[in-house]
Amino acid sequence: MAHSIAAERWDHSVILLASAFIRQKNLGALGDGGMVVTNDPALAAALREIREYGWRERYVSARAGINSRLDPIQAAILGVKLRSLEADNARRQVVADRYDTGLAGLPLALPARRPQATHVFHQYVIRLAERDALRRSLQAAGIGSGIHYPVPVHQQPAYSGRLACGPSGLGVTERAAPQILSLPIYPQISDEAVDRVIAEIRSFFRLSQASVLVTQQHAMTVRFRPPIAERYARQCRAISPPTATSSSCALA
Repeated sequence: MAHSIAAERWDHSVILLASAFIRQKNLGALGDGGMVVTNDPALAAALREIREYGWRERYVSARAGINSRLDPIQAAILGVKLRSLEADNARRQVVADRYDTGLAGLPLALPARRPQATHVFHQYVIRLAERDALRRSLQAAGIGSGIHYPVPVHQQPAYSGRLACGPSGLGVTERAAPQILSLPIYPQISDEAVDRVIAEIRSFFRLSQASVLVTQQHAMTVRFRPPIAERYARQCRAISPPTATSSSCALA
């Protein structure tokens, strides 16, 4: 839930959701913080104990716990920002819909939508084989983008060999990592800025297709062009048909 606070899903009877409150999240504080939400009373009681040393009564730990109390200043900031969360998420959804419409028909994958669920678009992630080339093109146009995340966890040095992935690895993850790209999305982004991102992406694909077409035409020209000596001989025969006494054509 760190990326999906206030998103909804209707297919689970017991809910356990965790959210981080770092600054760039949909609901972010100005420092560290987090929250766990559940509709299970027993689980909620256990979580309250765990967050403060495992205390069931003060200074007596009934279970192993940690010190994870939210700072009052961060709580106050979050209390104010919480009032605009619904509107902020709604704006993110409008921006995502605008991207969906503007990027439709291009050779890339757009974020999936699931029935009986709502998406709050902490990120708007597209997927394409030419990810790095598109990112360079956007950067050259002054448009930022992100990669979330460039190296899968099981391939990072700290976790290498610590995850049971099986002999084939994590194929879906490994194929996705070099293809995903996060586009600009936040509640304050304007429609004009979104349209500019869309225009640059469409321009990138037009230029890429034109380049491929030129390359293909060049390859066909080379493939079907007769050798230069043969072409020169044909030109000579056309000008002066060969006779018994005519001299042969020669290349200068």
